[in-house]
Amino acid sequence: MYPSFVATTSFQHEVDRSLDTTPSYTLSITKGDQLSLTEERRYVKGIGWCIKVFLNGEDSINLAIKELESLYQQEYIRSLMDVQLDLNYCQFKVDKALDDKDKETFDEYVTKLESLEKLIPLTTS
Repeated sequence: MYPSFVATTSFQHEVDRSLDTTPSYTLSITKGDQLSLTEERRYVKGIGWCIKVFLNGEDSINLAIKELESLYQQEYIRSLMDVQLDLNYCQFKVDKALDDKDKETFDEYVTKLESLEKLIPLTTS
């Protein structure tokens, strides 16, 4: 099983198709889109290692590993596991706030929980 990521914000990605002799284009990735890594990798001179990525299980693009790391570090994308861990933590904080009758904390973490739930596809929850 290969890691999957989810877009935490909308952004544009320039898809370079020069290796395939088809025109390059800009791909719009929207908040909540799922990026699934595959085992297909290749080295491109001048770019480095690239990995084949499926966007929402449909379109595939080749993404430079450096760019994937940059998107992750800038928090444009997060791993599904990270999001699921945050969901668990927020649910714990909601439960604790209910036990403590702490409305302010409850409201804060319910808002975070709702935001995170929008990122996770129904098939993984």
